[in-house]
Amino acid sequence: MLKIIILSLILFKSAHSKCEKPKYLLDNEQECLEITTSVFERFSNSATGVFNMAKKKLGIDYEEEPLKCSYYLCILHNLKMVTESGILNEELIKEWMEGHIPGDVQEEFTKYAMKCNEDATKLADVSNCQKATEFIKCLSQYEECKIFKFP
Repeated sequence: MLKIIILSLILFKSAHSKCEKPKYLLDNEQECLEITTSVFERFSNSATGVFNMAKKKLGIDYEEEPLKCSYYLCILHNLKMVTESGILNEELIKEWMEGHIPGDVQEEFTKYAMKCNEDATKLADVSNCQKATEFIKCLSQYEECKIFKFP
């Protein structure tokens, strides 16, 4: 019985660790944060993050503020999911998904990403920057592979 429990835990851990956020994506997020925000904004965001963490521990509701849309566009640009002019591109998104998302969730996550792309690109009177934000916001809601974060 103990062997079955241990084996189950190992299989559960390996099944869910396949879709962890890769280090290069963390580095990309940090680079984009430095490019798109001033030192003062980073300090302010840091302080707000500490207060929000305290509120969470105390059970107080809070809402995180999203970063500037240029931050999200920077991430997508570095991941090569947008064209040089910042337009979301279905083929580039599929290509990235095929090369970076584990096989067990790749097909479903790619379908989900295509729906996110469709929803973001059909927004009228919205900049490419804001469309990038909406795309990442949508991707962050995919429960099976939480590598994108919003806000």
